[in-house]
Amino acid sequence: MRKRNKAVYIRMNDAEYDQLLSKVAESGVSIQSYMVSAALGAHLTTAQEMAALNDQNRLFADMDKQLRGMGTNLNQLAHTANATGSLPSHRQLEELGDEVSELRKEIGNIWRSTRLSINPQNPTGQ
Repeated sequence: MRKRNKAVYIRMNDAEYDQLLSKVAESGVSIQSYMVSAALGAHLTTAQEMAALNDQNRLFADMDKQLRGMGTNLNQLAHTANATGSLPSHRQLEELGDEVSELRKEIGNIWRSTRLSINPQNPTGQ
């Protein structure tokens, strides 16, 4: 038995139908999925928006990898400090601090971009 057992029929002129097909193609979903989502008031994500979100996802994955690397470096510095009783050099700490600062800037830029894609009228996210 079908999950969707109710049918709804609508009529369109050629221009309306062409516009519908264009929007369905942009969304990357079927006509049925598009129409149900539109009728129920869901936000319909375009293929372009999905590509942008996938790019951001890759950036976050890369940053996660960088953070893990920094954590490993910090752990190694702490282990050395505990084993030898001496602190890491000033240069080592500055390098780690610079890496963290750069990553924080990148994350801030990505968050601004994400907030702008979610709500273009309010780029601050507030």
